[in-house]
Amino acid sequence: MGRYSREKKPLTISQMKVQIEKIETRLETEALKFSEEKKLRDQIKSMKKEIKKAVPVRSSFRPKNVNTPGKASGPEYDLKDNISGILKQERLKRKMSHDEFASLISEKVSVVQKWETGAMVPKLDTARRVQRLLKVGLVKQITSEADGDTDKLLEEITKSSRKKIATLGDMIKITTRNR
Repeated sequence: MGRYSREKKPLTISQMKVQIEKIETRLETEALKFSEEKKLRDQIKSMKKEIKKAVPVRSSFRPKNVNTPGKASGPEYDLKDNISGILKQERLKRKMSHDEFASLISEKVSVVQKWETGAMVPKLDTARRVQRLLKVGLVKQITSEADGDTDKLLEEITKSSRKKIATLGDMIKITTRNR
């Protein structure tokens, strides 16, 4: 072992991220040979893999808006059919330009224009926020038509059968009839 040779300490995650940034800026700013550029990109790729390995993955992660099995979910909502016309009508009723209207609802002008033409529709949470600001209905509750049909079929089965309660077999017949 020589005087200047010593073992390299492994880099921490933050040091690796800084190193990756330095290499990326070098790739962007300098004109490098293809082979050297490829080596640097491979180096970035390997560092990113090491970072991925080092960061623990939470196995119990569950997004907030996913329904857990077994729990009854609340009512479902969707956007009204003519949302573009409603938004345009509200803007014109208030005698506002696209710029003023977009600043009122905190959205980009281009997004509001696309909503009005029907080229784009707002996300459900955005529509709820706009609905609250404008005091106009943009969101509707979805009612399942199949639920009503199932109830009618269940009544038929219980009336026609000797028993007062439908069996599991009766329920299977109901679901296959609805399809």
